[in-house]
Amino acid sequence: MSILAPIEIVKYIKELQDIGEDIRFSSFVSDKQTFLVEKSKGLKNYKQFWSHLFGSIAKELKVQVTKGRTNWGTVEAAISGENCLTSSSSSATSALLSDTEKRNVDETYTTKLMYPKWMLSSGKVVEDVMHSFVKECSYEHSAHSLILDIHDPCWNGRFTPDELNELRTYHKPNLQPLPQDLQEYLNKFRGVHDLEDLIAIHMKYRFHPSEADKNWVSNAIGEVLNLYFYNYDIKNKTEADLVRRLWGFIEKCFDESDFYVLSGEKSSTASSNRKNENRSVSGITPLLRKETGTKVDILIKYLDDDFGVGEAGLSGGSTSTKYVSEAGIKLPKTMKDVFWNLLKTSNDSAQKICIPGFIINGTELTVKLIDIPSGNACRLYTLGPMAFPCTAATFYKYFIPLVTIVWQCKSLLKQTLRNLNDDDVLFVPTIENPAPKSTIPPCIHSSKKRKVSTTTTTCTSSS
Repeated sequence: MSILAPIEIVKYIKELQDIGEDIRFSSFVSDKQTFLVEKSKGLKNYKQFWSHLFGSIAKELKVQVTKGRTNWGTVEAAISGENCLTSSSSSATSALLSDTEKRNVDETYTTKLMYPKWMLSSGKVVEDVMHSFVKECSYEHSAHSLILDIHDPCWNGRFTPDELNELRTYHKPNLQPLPQDLQEYLNKFRGVHDLEDLIAIHMKYRFHPSEADKNWVSNAIGEVLNLYFYNYDIKNKTEADLVRRLWGFIEKCFDESDFYVLSGEKSSTASSNRKNENRSVSGITPLLRKETGTKVDILIKYLDDDFGVGEAGLSGGSTSTKYVSEAGIKLPKTMKDVFWNLLKTSNDSAQKICIPGFIINGTELTVKLIDIPSGNACRLYTLGPMAFPCTAATFYKYFIPLVTIVWQCKSLLKQTLRNLNDDDVLFVPTIENPAPKSTIPPCIHSSKKRKVSTTTTTCTSSS
């Protein structure tokens, strides 16, 4: 048996001790179903093995185990092949929250909120409504990580239309309009649907790199027109190919700024910091392996800090399993990790930060924005999806909104960075407060992988 088995049991017992809960083997079986299924392979009498191991470790730790009826039903069914709980299952879309995870979330909502709660004009308290909702959830939702996705239909019956409007508009992010000279340049393509005419306009107006925004847009337009001219087919292309050839203008938008962009399965520093925040030297328990930060396809960074993230997939539509999972859980949690990490050194800036996230889904782009307008919950906006112009005839209609929203995200990040740099609140370590801590609770910890199928599409020069 792997050394991870006793380590997991010791860790589980210590977590319950820390919160003053009774130690029950029955709860361990209920909370660690996936772990038990994975680690019971090859064991003839796994029930007796785990019961004996749990009792032995509890005895070594001098912990009293409270007796209770153990329900092996789900684990037994999974091991016998009737069901599958393991993370390698391609059909699994979600996993049940354990009792420990539910307790941790409840503790977050009841004892770990540092700011006054957000009270709406109606008198309703946002965090209280979210807390009531997560108590009803058996599966992970963004609200478990104190993320309020205002476009999620689950809130329609919990907030009135007026309250939902207040949630959307209160201290909303300021999406700046394009500079006038840039808008005037883009307007030259209005009403033009023929490829050769588009190329002629593009060749007529070229810009020096010192005119950064117009130079960026002009180069982006040239690259798209080349796709049309050479009938670029994205069939059999990888996610990295899509990011580079269709969506490369996103990365290049930041060339003139203080930010830089990394692409291609990069680990988020902010996510790694959150996952390893409580990692410590060995003692009663051995030193745990450092967990890798959530891997994303796009990372926007300033110095060593993450400021924005993005995910890329080939296709599947906004209702596909991969899209729903990444758009509803993975990306928002990584965006909040970024927010949480930045607030470690800028504790007074919670209402001055806005973090963007990009979701590339084949030939569609969706933009997520996360901020804290009031209280403790991160508000999540969804803008899109917006289609990539796969024909010359639709170039102006679809491409101009894309470059507009990308430029606006860069503008938001520039303002966020200015706000953080203007934050002169000092932190001096003390005996009572030896290290800076974020002023918002971290995301709930989970690691679930899913497999989905993909399809492809083609860009052509005609409609």
